[in-house]
Amino acid sequence: MTTTDIASGYLRRVRAELADLPAYELEEVMDDITAHLTELSQELRTPELLEARLGTPQQYAAQLRAAAGYPPQASNAGPADRGTAALGWLALSTVLTPALLIAWFARDLDSSPAVFGWLAAGLLPAILGLLALRNHDPSVVTSTPAWIRYEQRLHQVQSALPAGLRRDLVVIGQPVWWVLRGAMAGVALCGVLARTTEAGPLLAAALVGALVSIKLGRLSQSDRRWLWLLVPLNAVAVLAVAILVIGGTSAWGWDGYSFDGVHRVPDYLTNR
Repeated sequence: MTTTDIASGYLRRVRAELADLPAYELEEVMDDITAHLTELSQELRTPELLEARLGTPQQYAAQLRAAAGYPPQASNAGPADRGTAALGWLALSTVLTPALLIAWFARDLDSSPAVFGWLAAGLLPAILGLLALRNHDPSVVTSTPAWIRYEQRLHQVQSALPAGLRRDLVVIGQPVWWVLRGAMAGVALCGVLARTTEAGPLLAAALVGALVSIKLGRLSQSDRRWLWLLVPLNAVAVLAVAILVIGGTSAWGWDGYSFDGVHRVPDYLTNR
């Protein structure tokens, strides 16, 4: 774990504890402590030593409140509680959305518009997760025990990777994934709704989908609430890529193709 990771992890949890403050005051507080925490992280080099010096993020946030004259955090449904609820709903939506789309694919493929109903049902828990946040910053999720355990495991995996590969996964891997998931979504929607396998419309749909995906990715970097929509859809995209890799386009029910306006059907269909 790098010193940047140590400082950013601690800062996220402090922000979560102060998330009930007005936005401009919260940013002032975070700006004031960021440089100090970065220096301490470089000096101490482990999360345990940082907490031994400053206390837990909850304790440090309470000290900041007292020093600045802010009221104590309300005891009812605090940020940690809302973070736990929001994270739970997001996890449910991430599992439910692809599961429902698999069910639609297996049972109701002839009714193309019905896919949006199945998709909406899968995303409903994500919307409930956003409602659970209310006015709190999405960073409250980072103070939950589940997130802390996830972050620790992620850092263990990252520390086992070469530094250059870790950097490439972020700098190159993320934009590539944005393009891939958007292209897959565009092709899937075009195939399901337009019932076409012609190359022109599919390529156009892939391009539009990739552009929309890149835009949503950038939005999610500035407003993390978008993640409650994107994470479940990412799960759907991962599933779609896996199906395509394992079974090819025929696994999606596309048994013909056309690059010149002439629809071709594989031999195994014509020889039945």
